[in-house]
Amino acid sequence: MGKISEPYTLEFRLFFGDENTAKIVFASVEPDLKSRHETRSKTDIKLKKDMLSVNIVAKDPTALRASFNSYFKSIALAKTLTEVI
Repeated sequence: MGKISEPYTLEFRLFFGDENTAKIVFASVEPDLKSRHETRSKTDIKLKKDMLSVNIVAKDPTALRASFNSYFKSIALAKTLTEVI
């Protein structure tokens, strides 16, 4: 991705209470990070024990919101599935 001038940023952390759930959720969203060709935003997700750290940098607020919504929905779905299984 090219350089973003005056970026909009959002960083948040999600704690899952156990490392296994965090690993499963991370593994379910990690392929999206590698396959997406985001042109207006860049998302980085890191796993540390039972926590996911999400950092989004975007060119504009609309791109920031779209990236947040996309990843948060994927994370929420993965978390819900770990509870069902």
